[in-house]
Amino acid sequence: MEDIFLGPRVSRRSVLRTLASTPILLMGAADLAAQTNLSGYWVLLIPTGDGNYRKTYLHLQQSGATITGSMFSGSRELPISNGSFQGGRLHFDVVRHYGHQAHRASYDGVMKGGRIDMQVQRPGSSPASGTAERTTREATLPPKPLPLP
Repeated sequence: MEDIFLGPRVSRRSVLRTLASTPILLMGAADLAAQTNLSGYWVLLIPTGDGNYRKTYLHLQQSGATITGSMFSGSRELPISNGSFQGGRLHFDVVRHYGHQAHRASYDGVMKGGRIDMQVQRPGSSPASGTAERTTREATLPPKPLPLP
């Protein structure tokens, strides 16, 4: 039966059935982040403020909630440490050595769709924000040399 102003009538049984299935749907959404596998190559794009982006390449390897891998910055490959991915949240550290000093940068991200919204905290500087997207191994390689004239 349908009311002209209120729309279709809903039975008590259908309301209870809908309410009973809601927690199951919510649990499924929470498990979706747990099922995401971050293994592979990623490019982190951080805006420089002048319309360009600084590109940093990541090779992530996921085993359960543990993240390992490498970060490619310029011509340097740096290991990722303290990596984790839980509840759709990514965290890892990268240590750079300058002379006898070690500088640790922390990377924190939130999975949104097929991208990761990232925050980077480097010692002595303000946090930087960017987005990581999947890419290929070939993108991480230096360009091929130009032919000689």
